[in-house]
Amino acid sequence: MARIEEFIDQDREAIAKAVARMLAFSPDLLEAFDDAIGLFENIGEAYSRGSTEDGDLRIINECGEKLGAETREELQALLDAPTRDDAARAELISRIRDATGRIASRRVRGILLGLLWRTYLRAATDLFRLRTSSVLGYLRFQVEAAALASIMNQRPRVAVDWQNAGLSNDGRRFFRDHQPEIKEFALRHHLVLEYEQGSAAAQHVRLASVAGGYQQELYEDGERRVHEARILYLEDTPEEPWHLIIQALNVLRAQKKLLVIIRQGFPEVDESSLTRSGLVEFNARLDRLFAHFRQVFPEKAREWEMRNGTL
Repeated sequence: MARIEEFIDQDREAIAKAVARMLAFSPDLLEAFDDAIGLFENIGEAYSRGSTEDGDLRIINECGEKLGAETREELQALLDAPTRDDAARAELISRIRDATGRIASRRVRGILLGLLWRTYLRAATDLFRLRTSSVLGYLRFQVEAAALASIMNQRPRVAVDWQNAGLSNDGRRFFRDHQPEIKEFALRHHLVLEYEQGSAAAQHVRLASVAGGYQQELYEDGERRVHEARILYLEDTPEEPWHLIIQALNVLRAQKKLLVIIRQGFPEVDESSLTRSGLVEFNARLDRLFAHFRQVFPEKAREWEMRNGTL
């Protein structure tokens, strides 16, 4: 048996433990995770139906013909050339660039919507593997993706900058330029906790990165005083079953916050699709779960709210 298989076996055991603890708390908890999967799938389908490029492609073709461009290469050469002192020509080029930006925005925002879905799944499955610190990093990633989608919806050419940054070494500059807006988005939509905790626990080497899987023991061995420290593979706290439950609720609440405002970044998703997707029912189930947590773990609920705000 390869050594790596030992850790894969630990993952399987962790999943069994996590499922048992969640079922003991409430079968509704597992149902809520399934609800969120269905919501993302339905929203993705609605975005695909509502995201069309026909109008913008027509604008590009019509403006290109007026500029005398017969091929895509000729059109690109016109766009790259210095703008002459010709108001009519400048207007046509501006319309082409705006249409190109809107097309890029739809395509990039589609990628970001897919990342929101995939990152939720990774947060959920890592939680079931008792990897709570990485879960926090995924939530930060989701907040950033939702914020960028909102920015790109308002200013489509940002999507072009995002694409270009991915093809060069300008990714850090892009992030630096837009981080204030991302933080403002998190503040406006009460996602600061998810954004900041992810930074502390999963994106930088800080004490929070190891807290869930850190054990220490002080003892005397003859004349020696020993401080023994261990970093564990799994972040398991069987003596504190509430800890896994609040982490699960935290992941689900983040999805609720993001899904409620999903149309800010993805207006192609119509309101009726959101209603049919089961968002209202998901929110109601989550409210019941938080109320149940306060009932089952009243002291821990108070402690958590003192540190982080209302559950």
